Amino acid sequence: MTHAHAGTTNSRHSPLTTGAVLQRLAALRAMLRQRMMASPLGDAPRFVSTLERTYHQLWRRHCEAAWSAEDAVEPGNRQDGNGSGMAADGE
Repeated sequence: MTHAHAGTTNSRHSPLTTGAVLQRLAALRAMLRQRMMASPLGDAPRFVSTLERTYHQLWRRHCEAAWSAEDAVEPGNRQDGNGSGMAADGE
């Protein structure tokens, strides 16, 4: 059996090769953990703030589209003055 990644025609890895593979995997695991923590996902407060802002923008777009559709069907039929059932500031 040929292992393309090992460059050998042996069907088994030698203990030395297996040890090197395990060391490489451990180094990769440690590097990936550091990269993850350095990424935006590692900064939880910033990530959550960005996610909340995105949800808010998506909700506003949804409401604007719903209001436009409502006006197209029955203009001026809003009972609360803004069509959302919520206060004018969105909260």
